[in-house]
Amino acid sequence: MNKLFCISLLIFCSMPALAQDNISEAYFHELRGMEDSSGVTHLFYRMFTSQDVSCTDMDGYTSNIGKERNHIYHFDTSILEDSVEFMAGNSISPGCSIEWNDTERFIFTDNHPDSTFVIRSTLGGLYGWYYFSVNGEHQFTFNVGNPLGISFDKALDQLIITTPFGFIVTKAKNNDEDLLRKSFRYSREDTEWHTYSDIFDLPDSLIIDFTVTGVNPYKTGHYVGIKDSNLVLSTDHGNTTKILVKHPWDEDEIYFERFEPTYFDADSNSFYITIDNSSRHFPFNGKEIFLVKQETDDWDTKELSEGYQSFRFALDTHKSGTYYFSSNDSLLQSTDFGETTSLITTFSNKITGLYKKPNSDILYILTREELLEMNTQTKESTSLKKLPVSNEPEPAEIPNKITLEQNYPNPFNPSTVISYQLNSNQLVRLEVFDVTGRKVGVLLDGERKSPGRHQVTFNGSGLSSGLYFYRMEAGGQTITQKMLLVK
Repeated sequence: MNKLFCISLLIFCSMPALAQDNISEAYFHELRGMEDSSGVTHLFYRMFTSQDVSCTDMDGYTSNIGKERNHIYHFDTSILEDSVEFMAGNSISPGCSIEWNDTERFIFTDNHPDSTFVIRSTLGGLYGWYYFSVNGEHQFTFNVGNPLGISFDKALDQLIITTPFGFIVTKAKNNDEDLLRKSFRYSREDTEWHTYSDIFDLPDSLIIDFTVTGVNPYKTGHYVGIKDSNLVLSTDHGNTTKILVKHPWDEDEIYFERFEPTYFDADSNSFYITIDNSSRHFPFNGKEIFLVKQETDDWDTKELSEGYQSFRFALDTHKSGTYYFSSNDSLLQSTDFGETTSLITTFSNKITGLYKKPNSDILYILTREELLEMNTQTKESTSLKKLPVSNEPEPAEIPNKITLEQNYPNPFNPSTVISYQLNSNQLVRLEVFDVTGRKVGVLLDGERKSPGRHQVTFNGSGLSSGLYFYRMEAGGQTITQKMLLVK
């Protein structure tokens, strides 16, 4: 992920002295899953670690800083192995300031674990930006913001990205902020995206006039979401809406909500609205889940998470009204849309994630210390992965593939930083070309680089304004990205 230019320059000057202590905290959380075309389950979870670091800045002042990692791991159940899929955590720069890089949201557009659409972020003390990428290639940068989520319209082959501003989507009232209450479409075939610098440059044809929280996989063109604090439904791919429930949440309360992906019941009509309530509860209390169900001519909402602690949720997509959920260390089930619930079992640690394998009796359970597979009929469970003990060395942060990231800033004048990641030792060539194909710069000339993330600075002070291309050759791959110099 991209880092600010001025910080990148300082890396070559003087680094702070760092002394690492033992890991002070570690746990698993946020389980996701998907099925590939062969029926193999791929699980994705985060492992958070915090390690105390003694940092001495360039003035000689020493302070303690928490070095944190929150990587997303990919666990392949066919081979029972995992690896880092998306890296996340903070970095300590000269001066002992902290920069965070994270994967905010990701979705799979095809039945393959590499078909990812990802929203990433970089945040520092006085700066920050978000950008999305498809299959590891950069596409678009948000100047600021906090994306609420991503949905996929399979019929149109379009991604639906909810308003990229976190807590003001339903409260923005003036004309300048009206766009912040909407969503927009992204097509992988669109060749114009490189011409947009932020969301305010998008044409009206890409804008959806409400905050989309989910796309119904059972009914073509059916979207649900929030508009003017009302719960709405669209049956024509977001072009028009009708109100399902008026003001289901208090208007002042919804100002602070962060809506997460919407789940659709196997009856193809009912759905479950998910809210991350961490902004209103401390310590973090889990999720709030609301069932939205049609009763005769009216639609009603019902909170399913009320009275439970650290609520986690997994829907059975092949049995209407059936879902699994947790309360602290207890695993429970409902088969009638939450009218009744039953306890399945308890675990020795708090449950932090659930994923139900479609059309099967298999439920995957993530606790703070273990990933397990359970047969929901026999209630027998098998351990798949355990949290490393705190005195084990931190796993090597090696990416699982070669990537070339978008330069930052972009557009730029006159300098910009280009970042890339290597999954093994490689000879790397990185060159810059103008639109005619003329080579205007060589940043790396077949240099051997180690696994991990690297950066290089490009200075275009001697070039004219215009579009340029930078091309990296490494590991038998050739990857090209665009950048715009504006003077």
